[in-house]
Amino acid sequence: LDGGEMGELEAECFDAWSARLVFDGSNIHPGYAKNKMVNAIGIASRFMAALPEAQTPEHTADREGFYHLANLKGDESQAVATVYLRDFEAAANQHRIDFLKKLVGLFEQRYPGLSIDLQLTQQYRNMRTVLEQHPQVTVLAQEAITRAGVEVLQRSIRGGTDGAALCFMGMPTPNLFAGGLNFHSKTEWIPVIALQKACEVV
Repeated sequence: LDGGEMGELEAECFDAWSARLVFDGSNIHPGYAKNKMVNAIGIASRFMAALPEAQTPEHTADREGFYHLANLKGDESQAVATVYLRDFEAAANQHRIDFLKKLVGLFEQRYPGLSIDLQLTQQYRNMRTVLEQHPQVTVLAQEAITRAGVEVLQRSIRGGTDGAALCFMGMPTPNLFAGGLNFHSKTEWIPVIALQKACEVV
């Protein structure tokens, strides 16, 4: 029970990676910085601006993937950024990883004295690859939602899910709706009827 609005059933989620970039520069008094300072946070900002704006969460929908700058902090000496890479296809995320590696090389060449440490972590995988091998599980979920008198809304979740983790632990688990709306915002809420219907589905 990790899905969205009433009736949602999800058998596919993002393939997800996290990229942590540590920019090490060199600070010196700004009054005497010409040809000496390597401003880590300034360079990190330009690096993030080099990511394709059209491939950010605020410009994508449906099956489009993205780069998501989750945080950036630091100073002239060191800056640290976290960028999330998301797509439904692992190959598309590999292209994003390759692009980040290329940018790292270009920026280190452009700014002598700069070093960028890129650390990549796979956060979760698309549960579709497991659930395609066990279609009966999703069929049972569809039947349960229908028996509860709710229209089935079969979708791909533009995010992660506990079901994805369970799938790769050997328990094929599609995402059943819990009824929540506007996730991760100040206006997140859930209607009582959705809670009731979620219980009936279980």
